[in-house]
Amino acid sequence: MEDILSAVINEAVKRIIKKIEEGKKLTDEEILMLLFSDIKKDVERIKNVVENLQIRIDETNARIDKVNADLNKRIDETNKRIDETNAKIDRVNESLNAKIDRIYADLIARIDKVNSDLTARIDETNKRIDETNAKIDKINESLSAKIDKVNADLTARIDETNAKIDKINESLNARIDETNRRIDETNARIDELTMEISNLRAEFESFRREQKIIEDILARLKRLEEKVFT
Repeated sequence: MEDILSAVINEAVKRIIKKIEEGKKLTDEEILMLLFSDIKKDVERIKNVVENLQIRIDETNARIDKVNADLNKRIDETNKRIDETNAKIDRVNESLNAKIDRIYADLIARIDKVNSDLTARIDETNKRIDETNAKIDKINESLSAKIDKVNADLTARIDETNAKIDKINESLNARIDETNRRIDETNARIDELTMEISNLRAEFESFRREQKIIEDILARLKRLEEKVFT
């Protein structure tokens, strides 16, 4: 139908062009027909452009669909690998949890055993400490009694020793006083002797001077005698 309409329009346009060439006046219908022909050409060009665009859009959509399919395929494969990895992680997690539970149970059992053993040893130690404290208290009482007795004996002996020391002190003080008296007497005698020695020295010096004078006199007499007899 469209091809027939185009043929009719083309034929009418040819007649109008021939009429123009002949110099004849165009009617309003013929002018509208020319305008319609031009519009139809523009519409055909637009239609061709649209068809070309539609073809390119279809090709682009096809490429997009292919890329989308490839991406979906790769995403599905990636999701599958992720699911497999998650499954492995879950299995590893379950295995680790089982191992951790076993280790924790063993650890709790060992801790309970150690706690029980330590509690028993602590109770035994506390018992021995109580026995030791009782012995210490008994020894302390015995030592206190002995210390009190020794203290009393020492006090008595110290009192006796102090009395002896006082007596010895009095005796020593008396002897020291006597010794000091004798020292004073000795010092007085030494002073007297020193004075006598000083006097003797003075007399000796005087005697020496007199002796020298006598010797001088004798020498002079001897010289006079020699002169007289010669």
